[in-house]
Amino acid sequence: MCNTSLASILYCIVQCINYIYLALIPWETHDTACRWRGYFGYMAIAAVVYSYLAQAVSRFLNCIISAKYHWAVLYKTHLILICIQWLTVLIIPLPTVLTKDIYYRPYSLCWVPIEYTLHVGYSVVAYYLIPAILIFIIYIYIYFRIKYLHLNVSTTTIRGRLNRDLEILYNIIILFVIYTVGAIPTLLYLITGIHVLYEIGIVSLTFTVAVEKVVTLLLDHDMRSIIILYFRRSMVQIQTAT
Repeated sequence: MCNTSLASILYCIVQCINYIYLALIPWETHDTACRWRGYFGYMAIAAVVYSYLAQAVSRFLNCIISAKYHWAVLYKTHLILICIQWLTVLIIPLPTVLTKDIYYRPYSLCWVPIEYTLHVGYSVVAYYLIPAILIFIIYIYIYFRIKYLHLNVSTTTIRGRLNRDLEILYNIIILFVIYTVGAIPTLLYLITGIHVLYEIGIVSLTFTVAVEKVVTLLLDHDMRSIIILYFRRSMVQIQTAT
């Protein structure tokens, strides 16, 4: 969860920088600089999506593999998993700087133009479809495996753990679905070729990140309790000071 939060923060920072260049630094017209802004933009998107894939693998290790192999729950194992995720995230967007598909266009973000359909298609498949399909397969397997164990286990302690695993599973799936909704306009564009869907897709990505963070607070009871406690203490300190 911390890894996903860091990836989301990175995405928000990169998007802010891209919009600052778009609105406040119009004299920066170099194609190379634009390609690197595009690289970091796509890298940040992939970082968030693949962090959910890392979460899915982590849940698989904790819920399924840990019963036979102790290394599946070790901190070192998950650190390696996160390192592999970030290495993948750094490699996937390389076509943005290795090709000349991205170039400076006035009043436009440094994304792949819609006329490069092959590159746009690669972006959707590499950044969304592949991790989404893997996440779907992993969670479906975990869900049915936990349900099977739940039906065949009578111990109250183990049942409580399985229920907790299912709750975490539901929450992660909800958050991932919210985030992937942002890719729907781009997918529809590839199918229909309607230009406005491509423009909507650029904005929807940022919007769904904000929605996903709000829903995170609603679903995570511990995090919500900590934030409420923090604000209560802050209010008490303000009242004491006045």
